[in-house]
Amino acid sequence: MQCFSKVLGIGFVFILGANTLCANSAHAQIPQLSLLAIEEVAGKAWDIIEKNKPTANLDSESASALPKIANSSWETITGWKPEAIVHASLPLKNYYGMKVVDLEYDVRVVSGGSVNGHGLYIAYAQVIPSLVKVFWSYNLTVKVNVASVYNAGTKAKPVGAIFLDVQSTFGSIALTQTASDSFLIRGDGLIQHLNDGQILVEGSEPNLVAAAPTQTAELP
Repeated sequence: MQCFSKVLGIGFVFILGANTLCANSAHAQIPQLSLLAIEEVAGKAWDIIEKNKPTANLDSESASALPKIANSSWETITGWKPEAIVHASLPLKNYYGMKVVDLEYDVRVVSGGSVNGHGLYIAYAQVIPSLVKVFWSYNLTVKVNVASVYNAGTKAKPVGAIFLDVQSTFGSIALTQTASDSFLIRGDGLIQHLNDGQILVEGSEPNLVAAAPTQTAELP
């Protein structure tokens, strides 16, 4: 059974610059809509556990949903929310019903940044393992895959969104099994577990419909 707990408001990001774009008249200049468009960077993947141990570079790996203007003017994106942390617990069983892996990890998200009040973006979404216990004859590898990065809002009011898959491969010499946890993460703060549709953290945009649950096969 998948278990979740959430810790909100723990760990603040450093303010990523307080400057805004200003016209000579001292009124805020609205960036072009094309600059507010979300960079679609899907297909990125990285390992967080290899051969039963967390990888050395997992703290530096993350997914983001940022506007194109971030490439040249990151400091114009302000208003980030405190880091939200969702704790997931995933016991993995073999075909005989024996628990062979205890896996716990945190999904860490900083979202809510905007450009002069326009858009809601995701600075980063990370997956950090906190507990890994593997039966002596088994091997565990866990990979994070960015399945999709897209705009869940409109062209005028973009809301960054990320589909994130946590893919586990475990087994012995004789047999290998796989399991996957999928999450929807949005720039308004929403975090949803897609395997069962459970909303782990509420978003601030009630008019945005959360993604429907996906169907996944249960492990024997």
